[in-house]
Amino acid sequence: MSTLQEVRRTLADALVQAQAADQLSPEQLQAFVVGDEPLSARQLELDSLAAMELLVAIELEHGVSLGPEQLATLPSLAALAERVIHASCVSTQDATAQAGGFPVDLAPSTTRPQPTDPSPRILQLFKRAHARCRGSVARQRQLEIELGHRLTPRETATLWQQANKQPELAFSQHLWRMCQSAGKSQPEAFERRRMSHSVSLYQHPQSEPGRELLICATGAARRMMVPIPVFLQHLDAQRFDVLLLQDRRRDSYQTGLLGTPTRQLSEIPGWLSASGWLDAYPTVRVAGVSGGGFLATLIALQLGLTNCLCIGGRFPKGRQDEYLRLAKDATRCAPRSSTAKLLLAYGWWRCGQDRKFAKAMAPVIAAETQCVRIGLHKVNHNVLNALQRQGRLRQFIDQTICKADIAPLHKATS
Repeated sequence: MSTLQEVRRTLADALVQAQAADQLSPEQLQAFVVGDEPLSARQLELDSLAAMELLVAIELEHGVSLGPEQLATLPSLAALAERVIHASCVSTQDATAQAGGFPVDLAPSTTRPQPTDPSPRILQLFKRAHARCRGSVARQRQLEIELGHRLTPRETATLWQQANKQPELAFSQHLWRMCQSAGKSQPEAFERRRMSHSVSLYQHPQSEPGRELLICATGAARRMMVPIPVFLQHLDAQRFDVLLLQDRRRDSYQTGLLGTPTRQLSEIPGWLSASGWLDAYPTVRVAGVSGGGFLATLIALQLGLTNCLCIGGRFPKGRQDEYLRLAKDATRCAPRSSTAKLLLAYGWWRCGQDRKFAKAMAPVIAAETQCVRIGLHKVNHNVLNALQRQGRLRQFIDQTICKADIAPLHKATS
């Protein structure tokens, strides 16, 4: 169950995404997150679109469905956060009671209550969220984008199967066509588990020991240059679990990972190591795109990983020298395997910043560089998107971050 601070972080982030926090200072938002500021309705003056984004964020992140009429009765954002926690507690208690005293996930199947709506959970979620869009094209598009940041391949296929009956699901047809470029007849069996506000774990429901972990750091668009279900469909769920880090602050992780104790980029690798999430995996790899590219290389260096892929990495404006020093310090202090493979890839068309990043970083961290070309096609900053459009994404992934013949693949030890 979510904590009050996690709900407050969700609401603060939704305000920023809805561009409804312009009148608030960063200090006010942080004070709200830690519980020192209630943020009254008069302070916020939310329009209907911003209010809808708050409700959709609550539903997507915490599984609590509230209506606009309920939101209108609350005096502050702090009161909304408390309402979400209360609703979550009541839902959990009711489910446990109906399940004969067992936690709902452990209850015997004979005692589980039968759902009133037999449709898949993702379809039910979409119906509720879409109803709040009230015919607004902008709201519908925002919902579609948000789903593209978190859906699994199976959930995407579920929505696609209903698209002919429900025109509002037309977006899923495009998503599933992109998934099909992987050349697989069935969707990969990933399931999503929310670890924190900015971290999700995608794994096979029958996870077994010996599975590898792939850490993925997105850019500001919160995707791996392609929607999350498309990227996942190009992986093997039997072989990999995926720990997804999303840049919700849209600042290339300069102020840390939202929803975690980290306050700057350099703290993220240590926080990941201390979290214990990596301990169960004999093999850990990392990939990062765009603003997440440098973070991926830093994670690889500080944790001594043997395989790292950075695609379209860029330095934040005015911070190249500082980041090169960070990389140099990490290279000097961290354990490294003699078989470590660090690859910095970039497109060939109008990618001056990406090329500059790769050429500056490569000699510092002993990495290889690769300029990605596909015939005469224009491969720009969004390298993985260009590869997917040409049906080359699976081949590229298999030959780089998922390459099986790099040995040893285990985390390097000092």
